[in-house]
Amino acid sequence: MTFFFKKVIITALKFLLLTGCDLDFQCLELAKITEQNKQQYCQKYNYDFHVCRRPKNSIPGFWFKIEKTLQLLPYYDWVMWSDTDSLIYNFFISLSD
Repeated sequence: MTFFFKKVIITALKFLLLTGCDLDFQCLELAKITEQNKQQYCQKYNYDFHVCRRPKNSIPGFWFKIEKTLQLLPYYDWVMWSDTDSLIYNFFISLSD
Protein backbone atom coordinates (compact mmCIF):
# COMPACT_ATOMS: atom_id res chain seq x y z
CA MET A 1 0.00 0.00 0.00
CA THR A 2 1.38 3.42 -0.97
CA PHE A 3 0.49 6.69 0.73
CA PHE A 4 1.09 10.09 -0.74
CA PHE A 5 1.14 13.11 1.51
CA LYS A 6 0.62 16.55 0.18
CA LYS A 7 3.11 19.04 1.56
CA VAL A 8 1.27 21.88 3.22
CA ILE A 9 3.08 25.08 4.03
CA ILE A 10 1.43 27.11 6.73
CA THR A 11 2.58 30.67 7.06
CA ALA A 12 1.90 32.68 10.16
CA LEU A 13 -0.58 35.49 9.83
CA LYS A 14 0.89 38.95 10.23
CA PHE A 15 -0.74 41.03 12.94
CA LEU A 16 -0.30 44.74 13.59
CA LEU A 17 -1.44 46.62 16.66
CA LEU A 18 -1.71 50.37 16.11
CA THR A 19 -2.09 53.04 18.75
CA GLY A 20 -1.53 56.75 18.92
CA CYS A 21 -2.58 60.20 20.01
CA ASP A 22 -2.14 63.85 19.12
CA LEU A 23 1.23 65.51 19.51
CA ASP A 24 -0.47 68.34 21.36
CA PHE A 25 -2.68 66.01 23.39
CA GLN A 26 -2.52 66.48 27.16
CA CYS A 27 -2.38 62.77 28.02
CA LEU A 28 1.07 61.95 26.61
CA GLU A 29 1.95 60.74 30.12
CA LEU A 30 -0.86 58.21 29.82
CA ALA A 31 0.44 57.20 26.39
CA LYS A 32 3.80 56.25 27.92
CA ILE A 33 2.07 53.71 30.16
CA THR A 34 -0.40 52.30 27.67
CA GLU A 35 2.11 52.05 24.84
CA GLN A 36 4.47 50.05 27.06
CA ASN A 37 1.59 47.70 27.93
CA LYS A 38 0.73 47.16 24.25
CA GLN A 39 4.37 46.74 23.27
CA GLN A 40 4.79 43.95 25.83
CA TYR A 41 1.67 42.22 24.54
CA CYS A 42 2.92 42.39 20.96
CA GLN A 43 6.32 41.03 21.95
CA LYS A 44 4.66 38.05 23.66
CA TYR A 45 2.79 37.07 20.48
CA ASN A 46 5.36 38.31 17.95
CA TYR A 47 3.01 40.97 16.56
CA ASP A 48 4.16 44.20 15.00
CA PHE A 49 3.45 47.34 17.01
CA HIS A 50 3.25 50.85 15.62
CA VAL A 51 2.69 54.17 17.40
CA CYS A 52 1.15 57.04 15.42
CA ARG A 53 1.32 60.69 16.36
CA ARG A 54 -1.13 63.07 14.73
CA PRO A 55 0.55 66.41 13.95
CA LYS A 56 -1.05 69.69 14.92
CA ASN A 57 -3.40 71.17 12.31
CA SER A 58 -3.84 67.75 10.74
CA ILE A 59 -7.07 66.03 9.81
CA PRO A 60 -9.42 65.19 12.72
CA GLY A 61 -8.33 62.29 14.93
CA PHE A 62 -11.02 59.85 13.84
CA TRP A 63 -10.01 60.33 10.17
CA PHE A 64 -6.34 60.07 11.09
CA LYS A 65 -6.93 56.59 12.55
CA ILE A 66 -8.62 55.45 9.35
CA GLU A 67 -5.89 56.97 7.17
CA LYS A 68 -3.07 55.27 9.12
CA THR A 69 -4.90 51.93 9.21
CA LEU A 70 -5.51 52.00 5.46
CA GLN A 71 -1.86 52.89 4.79
CA LEU A 72 -0.61 49.84 6.70
CA LEU A 73 -3.40 47.37 5.93
CA PRO A 74 -1.86 46.04 2.67
CA TYR A 75 1.18 44.76 4.60
CA TYR A 76 -0.73 42.74 7.20
CA ASP A 77 -3.39 40.08 7.44
CA TRP A 78 -4.93 41.73 10.52
CA VAL A 79 -4.71 45.31 11.79
CA MET A 80 -6.16 46.46 15.11
CA TRP A 81 -6.34 50.05 16.33
CA SER A 82 -6.27 50.54 20.10
CA ASP A 83 -6.83 54.04 21.47
CA THR A 84 -4.31 55.59 23.84
CA ASP A 85 -6.72 55.44 26.77
CA SER A 86 -6.97 51.63 26.67
CA LEU A 87 -4.89 48.81 28.12
CA ILE A 88 -4.61 45.13 27.29
CA TYR A 89 -5.68 43.39 30.44
CA ASN A 90 -5.57 39.69 29.60
CA PHE A 91 -2.24 38.64 28.10
CA PHE A 92 -3.43 35.02 27.89
CA ILE A 93 -5.72 35.76 24.94
CA SER A 94 -4.11 36.42 21.58
CA LEU A 95 -5.65 38.37 18.72
CA SER A 96 -6.02 35.13 16.78
CA ASP A 97 -8.10 33.47 19.52
